[in-house]
Amino acid sequence: MLEQVITNISRLRGVNYAFLYKDGEQLASSFPEDKNESMMQTAEMVEQVFSALESIEKTHNEMYFSVASQYLAAFRLHDSYFALLLTEKKINFPLIHMGIKSASEKIRHILDEEKKEAALKEAQALALESTTGTALVVPTNGSMQKILDQYSAVLTSFLGPAARFVVEDCSDQWKQKHVQNEENLEHLVSLIQAELDSDGEREKFAEQIKLIVG
Repeated sequence: MLEQVITNISRLRGVNYAFLYKDGEQLASSFPEDKNESMMQTAEMVEQVFSALESIEKTHNEMYFSVASQYLAAFRLHDSYFALLLTEKKINFPLIHMGIKSASEKIRHILDEEKKEAALKEAQALALESTTGTALVVPTNGSMQKILDQYSAVLTSFLGPAARFVVEDCSDQWKQKHVQNEENLEHLVSLIQAELDSDGEREKFAEQIKLIVG
């Protein structure tokens, strides 16, 4: 679905290529493959600039950089998604803004649908568990798997190779009762902390994962 968002932006008059980014990850791109690495670096820089402006209460949702006979335009979309556009100098700015607004709304719709689907799956799992006593295995969505892998890496310093299995077990318990999103990660962290032997280890684990999203 995100590929379609980028395709639609790329079709706007005056837009040559488009790139979609969030949280250090390339999500979709119409740039030539050999340009994507440099676009990743640019996206990370743009995200830092937007964050710096936000920290001083300067809200900006778009920036333009002159690149030879073109513009590199950066836009903040819904839920901290970012779009980078390489455009001609003579572009229809109102048209570009309309396209970006449409892309932002499309992303919002995609995320809403994912949340509804996750909530439905969890409701079905709870219903099955209440009637049969057997918990349905809820698959881990892509955005959460990256975080779970990071939690496992941190926990390894406390539990060794067993860390991965502990995180998987805690994750299964967590997914039966909570929607898989960053707001509910605190409940997963509590489950993992309960597997550690001392308050000191629990505090140290919590401090280390503060550096991780969620």
